[in-house]
Amino acid sequence: MPRSRFWLVIPTCVAVFASACGTQQDVERASVDGRTPAERLNYLNTQIVGDRMSWTIRGWRAHHQLQDAVTSCMADAGFEYAAPPFMPSQDPALPVSPVDWSDALAPPDMLSTAVPSRDVIWAVEHSAVREHGSSEGEPANPGFTSLGAADQAVYNASLDGCLAAANELALEDDVSQPSVESQEVQGLLKASVVEAVAEDEAVQSGLSGYEACLAAKGIQAEDFSSLRAQLVGKANEALSATGPQTLSTDSPAWARYLSVEQRSARADASCRKEAHEAAMEVVDPVVISFAQDHADEIARAAEEWQRLNSEYEADMLGELGLTR
Repeated sequence: MPRSRFWLVIPTCVAVFASACGTQQDVERASVDGRTPAERLNYLNTQIVGDRMSWTIRGWRAHHQLQDAVTSCMADAGFEYAAPPFMPSQDPALPVSPVDWSDALAPPDMLSTAVPSRDVIWAVEHSAVREHGSSEGEPANPGFTSLGAADQAVYNASLDGCLAAANELALEDDVSQPSVESQEVQGLLKASVVEAVAEDEAVQSGLSGYEACLAAKGIQAEDFSSLRAQLVGKANEALSATGPQTLSTDSPAWARYLSVEQRSARADASCRKEAHEAAMEVVDPVVISFAQDHADEIARAAEEWQRLNSEYEADMLGELGLTR
């Protein structure tokens, strides 16, 4: 299949930025008073490594850094390269969210809020756009599609070289990653939280009974991560019933899948509830102590994320046709 373009789809947040992706309005000294244990953990983590808007901005900057370099390089090679638009992903969770550190830390209602079916539909829709061009039927990259077969081969060879050069430049100035200090601080927070969860008998007892609990409700999965992966696979199968890249959400197969998804979400919420509550109880003092012990590093990280959001948010939302 002709390559013609290089797509960078960032695993951050999508959609209704005004409600889903708040910025750090006030840089606090990692104060965690007045929040629930889960809110304290998530708040502290976003102070260190940014919130969902911050991650989307990071991805947007990385996208333009790479695509601008590729466009310039391809022009030097005598080719017109139409850079693809920035496409944030549907995933509502931070790529470095505590929910990925332990199944016990994921909220019991996660499968009802981070719904696999919605994410799969989004992926299929945008896969079709990437493959076939815009909804108006315009070619995805006319500078490539207008060429003959021989010139397309030269184009793709040039694109390979331009991508390699652009990636080298990105490595020298990587705008997609948090600062080294914030990554190190988050690593310390993760280690402290994971250790507390791993050593707590109530948490581990709850997790060890998860598979049997699901089985009793007619759901087969070893753990929460496996269940999520299963649902994504089943959703893809249901959507592909009428052919690749074809949405068939009104099909009987999709209706059956939604029933399974909803039943799985209810079973998961019931089977992980006790483990989650025990985890929050044991993690809370760890989080509060960590915020106090690392107040200066956390404040520096939060101030940098606030600066990033203030500098780039309006431009990014404007490009996407959105407003706060």
